[in-house]
Amino acid sequence: MNDKILITVEVPMIDESFDIFIPINKKMGTIRKIIINTINELSDFSLGDTDKLNLYIKDTFELCNLNGYIANTNIKNGCKLVLM
Repeated sequence: MNDKILITVEVPMIDESFDIFIPINKKMGTIRKIIINTINELSDFSLGDTDKLNLYIKDTFELCNLNGYIANTNIKNGCKLVLM
């Protein structure tokens, strides 16, 4: 599984976190959509308006660049992201 990494996505608005494997050869914007759709389904669509949700790297609270590929970001295996 060299083409995927395991991340944890924390969602404060529903007080839950999710461990998700994501591909490193996709853009962050695509991954954001996949993460939001997955979490929304798993939480019985409790996220509400998902257009305004952003992903942040938890340690630095840096906004994830939606145009960059995962492989070229600071997001590595075991990274924690916050969706808010």
